[in-house]
Amino acid sequence: MTRPHTFPLVNIGKEFKGLKNLSKDQLKQARERMRWFEKRDEDKIKTDKAKNDFETVIYALRDWINEDENIPFVGTSKVEEVLSLLREAESWLEDEGSDSNFSEYNKRYKELNRKYDSFKTRKEEHFKRDDAVTAH
Repeated sequence: MTRPHTFPLVNIGKEFKGLKNLSKDQLKQARERMRWFEKRDEDKIKTDKAKNDFETVIYALRDWINEDENIPFVGTSKVEEVLSLLREAESWLEDEGSDSNFSEYNKRYKELNRKYDSFKTRKEEHFKRDDAVTAH
């Protein structure tokens, strides 16, 4: 069995043996195209993270609300309202939101996370209040 022979490119300054140099315009276009690809990749990563954060807060809030000990901090009358909001968010994510952009995911994440934080803060304040009362 014979091994294929490889011919390494030899770098001599800005030239490669066997290849033509790019003109200044071609070099400029190649750099612009590379920047475009880099930006596209960065945007994709940023959007995927925002989408994942939004999906995560949906599941986290649902799990938190489904724990009986947390219902008083949401209010029994609001539990179904929040669960409905979560179903709508999940439905949007699976349908029209499946190919949305970073800013839309981020906006929806912030809105939902603000609700989640307010519920968690109520719970924390409740227990801090109990601790403060028992300390005095």
